[in-house]
Amino acid sequence: MENRIKDIPKKEKERDELKNKHLYSLEQKSFRWGYGEWIEEPDYVIFTYKDIKCEIFRNVSGYLCGYCSLPKNHPWLNEDYWEIECNVHGELTFKKHEKIGFDCAHSYDIIPSTEEILKESETKLRNQYKGILPDISPLSVRTYKNMEYLKNECKNLANQIIESQINQKENYGQQNKT
Repeated sequence: MENRIKDIPKKEKERDELKNKHLYSLEQKSFRWGYGEWIEEPDYVIFTYKDIKCEIFRNVSGYLCGYCSLPKNHPWLNEDYWEIECNVHGELTFKKHEKIGFDCAHSYDIIPSTEEILKESETKLRNQYKGILPDISPLSVRTYKNMEYLKNECKNLANQIIESQINQKENYGQQNKT
C-alpha cells in the first residue's frame, strides 16, 4: 500500500486536479472484485475539511483507506500511530511523516477482493454441515465501508486532530500560569 501512496503526485497543483479520480477502470474493478457499489465509486478523493487535508484511497484489494494530514507542531507528530488516542474506524493503522490514517479491512468489513471467495466457502461449509451451523452467517454482519462513510470518518478524524491541538495549547497555557 505504501508504494501506491508514493505514486500520488506531490505538487499541490497536481493534487488539486485529482479531487475525484478513478484509478481502476470499471472492467478492472469488475474482474478483480466482482460487482458492488465500489464499481462506480471514485478510487481517490482529496478534500480539505476545517483546514485539514483529507485523502481517501482505494488499494488493490478494493477496500478504502482514509488519511488526514497533521498540522505543523501537532502533538501527534511525535507519536507512533498506535500511541495516538482517537476514535476512528478500526483505530489508526498508518502514520508516515505528517499523515495518519485508517483502513477498512477489518473482520467486520467487506473487502471486495475476498468477498466472492468467502461466500463460496460459506456455501460449501453450510452444505457440508447442514443443520449444525447457525442460520445467521458471520458474513451477514459485515458491511462495505463506502466513500461517503470514509468522508465522514476523515472529518471525524480531522475534528479530533483539531481538538487535540486545542487541548495541547490549553494545557501549555495552564502550565505557564503555575
